[in-house]
Amino acid sequence: MVGRALSVCLFLCLFLSPPVFAGQAQDDLMEWMRRQADVQRIEGRFLQHRKTPLLAKPLISAGTFRLERPDRIRWVVENPEAMVLEMDGDQIRGGRPGKLRELPSVEGMAGLREMTGLFFGGSRVAMDRFRIKAGPTENSFVLTPREEGARHDLAHLEMVLGGPEDGLSEIVLASGSGDVSRIRFLDVVVQRMVTEKLR
Repeated sequence: MVGRALSVCLFLCLFLSPPVFAGQAQDDLMEWMRRQADVQRIEGRFLQHRKTPLLAKPLISAGTFRLERPDRIRWVVENPEAMVLEMDGDQIRGGRPGKLRELPSVEGMAGLREMTGLFFGGSRVAMDRFRIKAGPTENSFVLTPREEGARHDLAHLEMVLGGPEDGLSEIVLASGSGDVSRIRFLDVVVQRMVTEKLR
């Protein structure tokens, strides 16, 4: 289970590289990123449907998540099998609730950090790794890795906006091997940075 969570996070580590954007979809996504700049913390519930060519039925999991700037993550799968994945800076822990253990620092650490960034509007540098086009539904974007070799792990990522405070309501991760994970975010609470006005 920890391996599966890390593989999803590894997909997200593709968020760092060379520029080239085009079109209205890119402009709309960049505007959304700007509006998310003051988000400090996001928490809520998730429901994930994962379809894989290896299984006749989709795998369904549910749980809670909490993401905090700059790089704190807590992802708790409650069912079908309880599992926790936490990251705080360079430290990553995972395992069953109450039995977390340190996990070795792996290449996926960058992916976990970028996962946090995705919810907070990402970064221009991160988005430059992708070709961006409008998605199949209103307020959605499809991001395809520019790097040919990366497409085996992540064929495309779909971001669907419309969550609380204009945040993500859903992401879809599709791999080159045919796996598709659709993660919906529910009961989301967004905390923005409070700025005091000087008199």
